[in-house]
Amino acid sequence: MSHMLKGENLGLVTARSDKTGKATSALATEHISEAKTGESTTQSYLFPLYLYTKSGKVPNFTERFQSYLKQLYCEMPSPEEVFYYIYGVLYSPSYRQRYGEFLKYDFPRIPFPKDFLSFKEIAGFGKRLVELHLLKDSYLNEFSAKFLGKGRTKVEKLIYIESEERLFINSTQYFYPVKKEVWEYYIGGYQVLKKWLSARKGKNLTWEEITTFLKIIKAIEETIKVEKLLSS
Repeated sequence: MSHMLKGENLGLVTARSDKTGKATSALATEHISEAKTGESTTQSYLFPLYLYTKSGKVPNFTERFQSYLKQLYCEMPSPEEVFYYIYGVLYSPSYRQRYGEFLKYDFPRIPFPKDFLSFKEIAGFGKRLVELHLLKDSYLNEFSAKFLGKGRTKVEKLIYIESEERLFINSTQYFYPVKKEVWEYYIGGYQVLKKWLSARKGKNLTWEEITTFLKIIKAIEETIKVEKLLSS
């Protein structure tokens, strides 16, 4: 993780095994991460895109891998494009379904298409996902939900009412609308919205935290849309 502290970098958090059976152990980060960020049941690993060495900043790819890509595509994609492509693959529903059993026991293995246009297309989806998950996509500022009700914004008891699409944090205050598929969305074995709020139980949410949570709701909505495009 020291390579995440020496300059700008991207990291892929994942795990050697995914015992949840959901194959959701993949998350982009720009920071160091806690031991179980990528998988709730076992140790996670962080793979930095760049290594900071005495000779400078270099992509974290073996020479054999780079030669393979050059031969496959007659050019070497940028390190970021490779990262985005990998991320897009890991969020592909068809990939998760096909390799779900294997992902229970070992690190994800990434297939590369022979067609460079297919690579670029998936990398484009992956880039969008990375920007969504890092909360950098400007579209996230257009909130699809609101925080309503009077109170002290204290996170006391989480109650989700599916028929009303309301997510209560106490008896009077709630986020609305929150679709069922968004409320139940998982990354790394964690139910994202529930995990985020539970970590703040007993605290009063600041306006900054409320707006961050609204962005997360939007990010999950958009992630689900991208996943559907990846499966088409």
